[in-house]
Amino acid sequence: MPFTFSHPAAVVPFAKTRLSLSALVVGSMSPDFIYFVYLKPNGESTHTLSGIFLYCLPAGLLVLFIYHLLVKMPLQSILPCRAPQHGFDLSRPFTLQSMGRLALVAFSVVIGAFTHLAWDAFTHEDGWVLKFLPFLNVTVFDLGFDKVPLTRILHHFSSVAGALGLIAWTRKWAAGLPGKSRSGQNDPEPLFGAKIRTAMLWVSVSVAAGLLYAWTQAHPIQNYDEFRQMMVQALVATGSTFFSITLLYCIFWHMAKRRAPSR
Repeated sequence: MPFTFSHPAAVVPFAKTRLSLSALVVGSMSPDFIYFVYLKPNGESTHTLSGIFLYCLPAGLLVLFIYHLLVKMPLQSILPCRAPQHGFDLSRPFTLQSMGRLALVAFSVVIGAFTHLAWDAFTHEDGWVLKFLPFLNVTVFDLGFDKVPLTRILHHFSSVAGALGLIAWTRKWAAGLPGKSRSGQNDPEPLFGAKIRTAMLWVSVSVAAGLLYAWTQAHPIQNYDEFRQMMVQALVATGSTFFSITLLYCIFWHMAKRRAPSR
């Protein structure tokens, strides 16, 4: 599978349409959400056309509302740079003013999920596209202990290309936004450094927990295939840990904000 967080690159062409960008992004990752629940890649049922409507749509809407109601504002508070007042203001309310708006958001989630399945069809070694394009499953490298098919190369290449494309698109988008930050400047250097260190600690704890969990599940490792499976499980467990820490932070952030005296 391509890296889950590279999948939003597929919805960039829809960014300037009437569709909800946040719903597109969530939808593009929704078939993989079940991985982070079971702590392993176990999403055969979610990577199907029926799974889009039976799982991806409700799960995507749930995650979307959690993001807008719980995660968005705390996320803004820990960004190294304050969001501009125009266009990229993360604190803008997310509302469903009518059934038409709800339908548009739901449709956006579904479109995002469709892009996920289309991408996976070319990069899964058992993808349905291989029935029509069998050359995608041809072995490109024979390492002795493993045979690397073209689909796996496409998997790794598209994951990296998608991530780099998202970074480039985000930088270009943010640079073109009008207006300055609310204070007219970025965070002072000490605060900026503190946020970077916090983010690094956040990621380090997640990676350590993910590797530890995967090791306890896979040990003892007897061959290369089991090692590959362990690393995939470590990646999934790392994501689950990161999400859990993020949600805990957001909950405490909202609790602290409610208790803070009004000015």
